[in-house]
Amino acid sequence: MQAFAADTNESLLVATSVAALVGVLHTLAGPDHWLPFVEIAREQRTGTRRLVRLVLLCGALHCLSSVVLAMLGVALGEALTAFTELNEARGFLAGLALMVLGIFLLFPRGFVARGSRPRRTGFWMVLVFVLGPCEWLVPFAMAAAVRHGPAGLVAVASSFSFATVATMLCATLSAVGLLSPLFERVGERRARLLSAGLVIASGALVLCGF
Repeated sequence: MQAFAADTNESLLVATSVAALVGVLHTLAGPDHWLPFVEIAREQRTGTRRLVRLVLLCGALHCLSSVVLAMLGVALGEALTAFTELNEARGFLAGLALMVLGIFLLFPRGFVARGSRPRRTGFWMVLVFVLGPCEWLVPFAMAAAVRHGPAGLVAVASSFSFATVATMLCATLSAVGLLSPLFERVGERRARLLSAGLVIASGALVLCGF
């Protein structure tokens, strides 16, 4: 009995470690997780604290919505096909919302009332990340729930989520630091076109399944 418990604990430890590693890699490989924040920082002259809060909020909701989906997937059981279709629909809507945001950001700041633009942009970013499924988190959490029960789901989802959000924050701050000097050199108009174009490209990648 003790040997079985030890094997179970070791298996869960491996699962949480792999989940954390995949969380880091999938976030770095998916520019939609961090690249849009670069444009938000440039366009709104967002301070570091505000940018950090926005990234943390979006990342947390992104992972939380995927955990809820994983729990639904476990509960649905045989209705997994419908669940998969729902997950794919969320991905499509997230990509579409990201492209709409990029198009909106193409317009100069004066196109929208100064006070309302930051609020609308922040709300839109939250919407994108709530809609966008964390493709790797859902199957990891579901597998952990089946093998280890609710405790396994919580452990794997927490490990994956922490790694994802932390990587989002590090990648965002690094990208802002690297690209800000470039935006300053090319001028306001070109910087706006370039950074908004990157947001649109991120949305297109999501629509294509990346």
